[in-house]
Amino acid sequence: MKKRVSSKIMAGVMCTIVLLIFIGINANAYEKKPEKFIYYLIGDMSGPFGAMTVSMLPALTDFCQWYNSTKGGIRGVPLTFMARDNGGQIAKGVAAYEYFRHEKPKPVVGSFWPASVAEALKDRFQEDRIVNFFNTASNAINLPVGYLVGSCPSYPSAAASSMAWVKEKYWKGKKMKVGFLTWDNSYGKSIFDPELRKWFSKQPGMDLVAEEVFKPRDVDVSTQIIKLKSKGVNWILDNTGGHGAVAISKSLKSLGLLSQDITDTSADKIHRATNVWGVDDSLIRLGGPLVNGIIGLRPWASYSEKDNPGIQLVLRSLKENNRGTKIKNVNYILKFAKMTLVTHIVEELVDESGWEGVTGENFLYKLLRIKNFNALGLCEFTYAPTYPFLKSGRVYMVKNGMILPVSGYRELPDLRPSKYR
Repeated sequence: MKKRVSSKIMAGVMCTIVLLIFIGINANAYEKKPEKFIYYLIGDMSGPFGAMTVSMLPALTDFCQWYNSTKGGIRGVPLTFMARDNGGQIAKGVAAYEYFRHEKPKPVVGSFWPASVAEALKDRFQEDRIVNFFNTASNAINLPVGYLVGSCPSYPSAAASSMAWVKEKYWKGKKMKVGFLTWDNSYGKSIFDPELRKWFSKQPGMDLVAEEVFKPRDVDVSTQIIKLKSKGVNWILDNTGGHGAVAISKSLKSLGLLSQDITDTSADKIHRATNVWGVDDSLIRLGGPLVNGIIGLRPWASYSEKDNPGIQLVLRSLKENNRGTKIKNVNYILKFAKMTLVTHIVEELVDESGWEGVTGENFLYKLLRIKNFNALGLCEFTYAPTYPFLKSGRVYMVKNGMILPVSGYRELPDLRPSKYR
């Protein structure tokens, strides 16, 4: 009798599981051709990252307008977006996501960040099968591979590549002593990575000797710089945004320690490198001549590359839509590149399986198998099922008010923990 009851219970449980799986799969599918396709955005637009993200909503507005008018939407379906500001607060980001996930049909893809919000929701993305194609790429958050895919290179890999380029190009035979000075948040400290530290330990003539942090709103970091200098640092690398990178250079200048000549290997000065989001037009706007000589790796084209057809498009869009100078930053370029890839994937899914095939699960499958996808000339996207970061980028340098590439495309070192390789 007990066995029969147990079997019935087990059968009931199995039926429930099958039903839940079926509901889960189809809850994320379009039953028919929709009136519009919505891209979802949650971001810090009024908090510490506000200066970096000021262009996100204008860029999405302008891209949707351009795409719908020139492409006729996604196979005839207008593209639009829905956005919420979390002010940098995790609780507000989680609440916004909870609201979005109850939309019908359930969201397929969006950008939900900053890193702290994505980290808090990591398991939820997996459960809901909603792709977070977002502006963060760190081992701690993006691995193991799931529904979080970075729209930029791994921050540790980008940092390593730019420092390796300096060593190869200008500092052969010289000792580079690198110090990290970065924001005291999940994004900033993502370069405090064990794999990156291991990488430095294996580099001849280059040591990582110290790590310091500061708050995103701090404008003077002299105390931290003095600590770094006491360790013999001659290169400071940050993982911040434009205003953070400028704060460091200003403090170096006030202390008489700033070197803007990458070929100067004297021990009494400190050179500057920033990371993916720091080498941005806001750097020039806020720092002026002070930021000449700063280098950083980025996978996206720069506004200074006037012959690039994608840059010509975004410059034309900025002008036609009367966008001010604050809107002209890296996020405007990135949104045009990302949305070109997003619409391409959705188009492929519709062509292959109809709108019923537009699910988060299918989108993720396609995204992680994209190879050498040229997004309007603004960025080349390549991923792999085990690698949720961009794989290459170029080193750029600030020169006389322009951000110009000083290297070709570089395959970035793979700094994932060995268990994920």
